[in-house]
Amino acid sequence: MYELVSKNLSYSLIKAFSEDGPNALIERKFIDNAGIDFGKKLDDLVFLSKEEFNDKYLVIENLTLNKEQCLLAEKVYTEKLDITDITDSVIDKIIEYITELDLFKRVKKLETKLTKFNFKEFYDYIILLQENSNKIVIDNDEYVTLLAAKHELFTNKTCKNYFNVKGNVELLDQFEYIFEYKNKNLKVVLDRVIINHDNKTITPLDLKTGANDSKDFIDNFFKFKYYLQGGLYIEALNHLINNKYPGYTLIPFKFIYVPRFKPSNVKTFILTEKWYEAAWNGFNTLSGYRYKGLDELINEISWHISHEVFDQPKDFYLNNEVFIKDDFINL
Repeated sequence: MYELVSKNLSYSLIKAFSEDGPNALIERKFIDNAGIDFGKKLDDLVFLSKEEFNDKYLVIENLTLNKEQCLLAEKVYTEKLDITDITDSVIDKIIEYITELDLFKRVKKLETKLTKFNFKEFYDYIILLQENSNKIVIDNDEYVTLLAAKHELFTNKTCKNYFNVKGNVELLDQFEYIFEYKNKNLKVVLDRVIINHDNKTITPLDLKTGANDSKDFIDNFFKFKYYLQGGLYIEALNHLINNKYPGYTLIPFKFIYVPRFKPSNVKTFILTEKWYEAAWNGFNTLSGYRYKGLDELINEISWHISHEVFDQPKDFYLNNEVFIKDDFINL
């Protein structure tokens, strides 16, 4: 008996299925990196209230520890090492952590290593982590960068109108919506939906961040299959309009991209009607390689779920002999 990762199909799950095969439906794949982590924090800084943000995060300003000292302190905290009494055994354990984490590489003498952590501010930081164990830590450097990114969203000419919204407007932030398609529940979470009741328009937005400059966003758009995400979001909002906002017009979907290392170069990217059709119907590149669309992927997912086949693709399961793909070569 297999247990599905989720009963609802989301962009991330459909994307994982398209890249990793049916096993993605029963084995959750967690992807975490600096870019994703920064993006989540920026979403919260922009869309949560100040109180909600402070309940979730611990912002440490004026921290005197360097990066390596912070890593070591976080290791001590994670390992739940008791520092109420700094005995020789505690010191020895911390030195083991230094070796394990490969910290302070240039320091050879034990006496010098002790100066790297055996002082009040180091232990105070560990106690601070212990007292805020339910919160995510943000150091001052990252917080400054987050504030700069938020500032650009509210002031940059490319996107400020989406964050300084006026008039008879309804804002749906971190908007979760589930709709049915081919007997499957599809789930979307949109960063912001602007419902303008004056001109009866609905504007959907998704916030993206990354290390690359804005001019390189198109590469990420293709690499991470953001077109699938955009296609799902547009379909969800069409469904929402039909059910709750009849007569309203859906404005083209927009990705707002903020480069982490140059937030002043924020740019807005519009998903075209052609990309929406490609997202649902699939498409061929100029070289001839075919990318499956949402409709085909959802059909395949439904087959795997109903037949409980998750160890191999449908074609391999049904056929002993499989034609080698040749639609991407020219003779």
